[in-house]
Amino acid sequence: MAEVVLRPIAALAQELAEGKTTSRKLVEAALARIADAGGEGGRVFTKVHAQGALLAADASDHLRMRGVVPSPLAQAARWSSAAAI
Repeated sequence: MAEVVLRPIAALAQELAEGKTTSRKLVEAALARIADAGGEGGRVFTKVHAQGALLAADASDHLRMRGVVPSPLAQAARWSSAAAI
C-alpha cells in the first residue's frame, strides 16, 4: 500500500472522489513510508502525529460518506488542529 503515496496527487484525489480509496488508506500508506526503516522518514520527520492524522482521515471519510466533501483548505485546518491534540 505504501506505493500509493508515490502516485500523482491528482490521481489519488480522483480515486478518493470516486470511492476507490479512503483518506484513512492514504494516511496509513504515508505513515508506513515515514516509518520504513529503509527510507528517510526517520531522518526527515522529527515529530509525527500519527493518531491525529488517522483521526482527521477518519473524520474526512465520515463526511465523504455523508456526501460532504470539504475543501482542501478546510481539511488542512482540521489536520493541523487534530495534530495539536
